[in-house]
Amino acid sequence: ADNASMTPVQTASSSGITEPSSRGRNPKQIGDIVVNFGYASREAVEAAIAEAAATHRRTGEVLVDRGVLTPDQLARVIAERFGVDHVDLNIFRVDMSAANLMPAATAKRYSAVPVGFIDGRTLLVAMVDPGNVLAIDDVSLMTGYDVRPAVAVQEDVTALIARLNQLEDVTVDDVLQDEDAGPEVVDLRE
Repeated sequence: ADNASMTPVQTASSSGITEPSSRGRNPKQIGDIVVNFGYASREAVEAAIAEAAATHRRTGEVLVDRGVLTPDQLARVIAERFGVDHVDLNIFRVDMSAANLMPAATAKRYSAVPVGFIDGRTLLVAMVDPGNVLAIDDVSLMTGYDVRPAVAVQEDVTALIARLNQLEDVTVDDVLQDEDAGPEVVDLRE
């Protein structure tokens, strides 16, 4: 794809992108951010922290399971915690030329999908865990682009990967049909 023709990602919330209050890891804990955002009371957060510690789960996961947070609110909190963008894949217009830079199987393994181009050298990658440095490095190596992570809801990332899988299947079927048709044409000429 020609990098010059790619439209840069807009950073307005109407495009589905919400920027963090500051870039880089936030020193606040997840629970503090939840309370500061007004998503839950301190008591609800403390109860979830206690349950998370007792059950060896993540606090955010417990908050969602208890119905205290929606998955989208959790994604916004994680984005703020890591100082990266939040991307709402229900609003954001995914650039399929970016998404197709990575096989669906790899996207599934990392729960990460390139969704747009920031500029000619940088991909915006929707991911569930922006702390997964290995995934970020692998996506960068695989695509040849720098990676700017953005947090998205797990279900939305999974749905996008399923779409990519369907597109890959269609493309593979088309190629196989073309290959099957090829020898027949040659045979007829012979």
